[in-house]
Amino acid sequence: MTIGKRGAPLQTYPFFCMNHCEQQSDYAMWKAGLLDEALRKRGIERSCTFAKSKKHDRSRDRTYYGLYVRLKWSDYFRLLRQRTYIQMSGKEHLKNIEYLLGNIDSDLHTAIWFMDDGNEHRKKRKSVRGTILGYDNPYYRLCVYGWTAGQCEIMRAWFERHYKVAAKIILEPGRGEKCRVLYFSVADSKKLFHRFAPYFSQTESMKTKFWLSFARYLPDMTETPALQDEDIVQTTTP
Repeated sequence: MTIGKRGAPLQTYPFFCMNHCEQQSDYAMWKAGLLDEALRKRGIERSCTFAKSKKHDRSRDRTYYGLYVRLKWSDYFRLLRQRTYIQMSGKEHLKNIEYLLGNIDSDLHTAIWFMDDGNEHRKKRKSVRGTILGYDNPYYRLCVYGWTAGQCEIMRAWFERHYKVAAKIILEPGRGEKCRVLYFSVADSKKLFHRFAPYFSQTESMKTKFWLSFARYLPDMTETPALQDEDIVQTTTP
């Protein structure tokens, strides 16, 4: 959710938006479909709008194309923002982790969290000559950039209570004080995968993002793509 300004004098209006890279357009449309369906069930005449996006990364001198999804509903989002954010000052705020975690009531919600901000880490196994022999079983990383150390500890305890997994909170080297990641062991990652696979499998881009998990644990559900070094998600939304 973000805040826009319009009119004279300027007035703020909150709206929901998300942006995914071109390769994950199917995932963006899938999530938008879930939102639209939830609105229709409640008899609310709202729906998501779509637009192509373009973002230039100066550090890499590379342009990324994607799909921008937006949902306008200021009256509702104004109230929702008051619950989901703790306003620290005029320009500084924190997400309300207790409220957000308290509203996760299905594996679908947690799966979307991993599909948005997580990935599987694939460690290559090499011979003494450097030839790639294959991969070890994957483990999961969940990026929680911008959250405080205390908030990350609340997340860690939440995963332990709800999924019986033990996450490690690690500060990403060289990325600053607020760039933390939750790491899950190989065994716990496998446990999480079997809970989330029904949702990972609904779009081709997510089957690709978590392809090694599918190849090792549910080989009949997907084809193994060519070897990849990373999964890149570019976003222009905070």
